[in-house]
Amino acid sequence: MTVTARDYIALAIASIRNPRAGAEQIMRMAAGRLGRRERWELLALVVLLSAILTELTILILPQGASLLMPLGLSPLAMTLLQFGLMALTVQAVYWIGRAAGGQGSLEDALLLVAWLQAILLGVQLIQSLALLLVPPLVSLITLFGMVLWPWLMTGFVAALHGFSSLAKVFLGIVAASFGIALGLSLILAMIGVAPRGF
Repeated sequence: MTVTARDYIALAIASIRNPRAGAEQIMRMAAGRLGRRERWELLALVVLLSAILTELTILILPQGASLLMPLGLSPLAMTLLQFGLMALTVQAVYWIGRAAGGQGSLEDALLLVAWLQAILLGVQLIQSLALLLVPPLVSLITLFGMVLWPWLMTGFVAALHGFSSLAKVFLGIVAASFGIALGLSLILAMIGVAPRGF
């Protein structure tokens, strides 16, 4: 399955406008074309590109390190942590959704988490350009990204599992995210990782 830059932009905009419809389109496009291995490779590629973009931005603009690498980890450690978090998200999206009566597959959960991260990679690119060219816009772009994640995830999970109530899906995501964040915070605290400045 070949996707050009123009295709990516069009699909990303469509997914932002209507996450459920965008997710359904992505699943149709990948059906029969991408196996589980290729979908894991796609997720790994998106995480790697995000790490490379972060490192390039820091090399050009070192003062942005506290924003782009808030935990103060090495690039490799941060990349592995991000990939682990995405893998955990895939499992949570699949198993929690199935437990709630959803019908989605693990392969499609993996695909949609990878696609969500690909969209956020575009936001990260815009954020990095803003850091270099128009720093006052960075906070606004960061806020947009923070709002975009639950918006996309809610629609994607609803499409994946066939849920009709977006409100219930959103509340489930909030509850699951809180639990996962709490668990990760405890793990990071135990291994001595803290945000920069702490």
